[in-house]
Amino acid sequence: MEEGQEELLIMKTRKELINDVIKLIRELHPYEVPEIISLSISEGYEEYLKWIDDVVYIKVEKGK
Repeated sequence: MEEGQEELLIMKTRKELINDVIKLIRELHPYEVPEIISLSISEGYEEYLKWIDDVVYIKVEKGK
């Protein structure tokens, strides 16, 4: 059992990008099995949800 200091990180992203986020966390995190979970938003303040869509861009590869 590990007894160390942990911090909670909450990230906002789009559903289409979750696999990229998981890959990046696994590359950077020292744990063999880091806790990575996704919480879906079913409802929320419309202006805030629009803001998320406006600031999170999907990287589009050329030719795809």
